[in-house]
Amino acid sequence: MDNSIDLVSNIVLNSIPNKAAPTGSADAADKNDSDTMIHSRFADLLDRAIAAPEIDQEAVAQAIAITANGTLDTPQNTLLAAQNIIIHGI
Repeated sequence: MDNSIDLVSNIVLNSIPNKAAPTGSADAADKNDSDTMIHSRFADLLDRAIAAPEIDQEAVAQAIAITANGTLDTPQNTLLAAQNIIIHGI
């Protein structure tokens, strides 16, 4: 799991634009304020990801088995899935 966190951290930190502004300028101060805000927002997301519970491998295996045997392929489940995608997104 630590590798996943490191990967996410690297992606997030590398996605922040690194625009150099002259030191001491108003642009530099604004950039530093923006960077601080962005870093704090991403830090919160990373903290929540780290605190997330571990994946229940047995539940995942059961879900895969149920999906593979077609038990969930009913018109009602298809409708519920579509409604959940619309409400919650993917």
